[in-house]
Amino acid sequence: ILGAAKLTGKVAGSWNVGLLSAVTRREMAHIDSAGLQRQVEVEPLTYYGVARLQKEFPPGRPGLGGMATLGARDFDDPALRDQLNSTSTFAGVDGWTFLDRDKEWVVTGWLGGSQVRGTTARITAVQQDSRHYLQRPDAQRLGVDPDATSLSGWGGRLYLNKQRGNWFSNSAVGVMSPGFDVHDVGFMSRTGFLNAHVGGGRQWTEAGKILRRSELGGAVFRNWNWDGDVTWTGAFQFGWLQFLNYYNVNWSLAYNPETVNDRRTRGGPLTLNMPGYQVDLGVNSDSRKAWTWGLSGGTYVRSAEDRNAYVNALIGFRPAPNLSLTFEPGLFVNRTPTQYIGAWADSTATATFDQRYIFASLHQTELSGGMRLDWTFTPKLSLQLYVQPLVSSGDYGYFRGLARPRSNDYDVYDD
Repeated sequence: ILGAAKLTGKVAGSWNVGLLSAVTRREMAHIDSAGLQRQVEVEPLTYYGVARLQKEFPPGRPGLGGMATLGARDFDDPALRDQLNSTSTFAGVDGWTFLDRDKEWVVTGWLGGSQVRGTTARITAVQQDSRHYLQRPDAQRLGVDPDATSLSGWGGRLYLNKQRGNWFSNSAVGVMSPGFDVHDVGFMSRTGFLNAHVGGGRQWTEAGKILRRSELGGAVFRNWNWDGDVTWTGAFQFGWLQFLNYYNVNWSLAYNPETVNDRRTRGGPLTLNMPGYQVDLGVNSDSRKAWTWGLSGGTYVRSAEDRNAYVNALIGFRPAPNLSLTFEPGLFVNRTPTQYIGAWADSTATATFDQRYIFASLHQTELSGGMRLDWTFTPKLSLQLYVQPLVSSGDYGYFRGLARPRSNDYDVYDD
């Protein structure tokens, strides 16, 4: 980082302002190949900027904000232009308004647009990466433009929440167009979708003969891709009980019916997600004590061949009010018959668009142990330490190829 600056505060007494700028230097790699030495640019000179404004209007019921981001690179090596965006911009607005005098019901939302620019090779690669997969051969409304030097998109989300009282509610609908991309100065996992959920529940805050506090809730949800295919849907139920001795129990249950999967083939045709169900359960001791413990576990099952399960434990020790240590060992076991291996051109594979999409069964086991130390010396000085050893192993077998799009049918290979 060559230099960076952050400015936050208020303007005119009612506008909250946040500005962040940073410049990172050009980085060179020293290459020695059979005695031939040369310098190669591996990271260009880059500017990152974020601007945020927000205003709350009297009497504190509505609010309005805006945000803009910019990433810009200066290349010396033309070859690097095909690997990175030259510029990335985003601009959006967000806001909220309460619907009642007691401020129980609130509507919030955001809407914004983005654009990335670069060479034709770079923008083609962006269109085909895992966030977009515009090259899917069976997509009806997607496609790659090999001549494009920019990619633009838009997105937004609208929420309706009840945030006070014993009854609570949380509902939302969101959309991101296929070309939306803020990954240079932000994070995103995928685009080209519409999703929605409706949820709610109730909490009890007065102690009774058995329980001190409790909460029950649930939701229904659905995701669609840009062609209108249902890629995820289901129902979810959760609960939390705290007993008079401050021990607590929590659980969650979910069911997902059959849906399509537009990510399993990594830019290839659709496959199917088979129906599945999920169960999670956790128990925790009184968090006020010097010694604490917790145990949680769960499983997600689609079939005997397609399932996973985990068990996590927690042991905590607080010898003094300003010192705590925790140890969190965990075991995760995963079994799947459709772990993606790769895609190869094959003119005889006419059913799958002249490509063989190869998968394998995966038996995976992970063992981890998170350890945390929190030590506060003074109100202005503290130490936090976190370490997580992790061991993971995987065994692949039973290689198979997708037999036809929009199915869960595979040709298993003997060799």
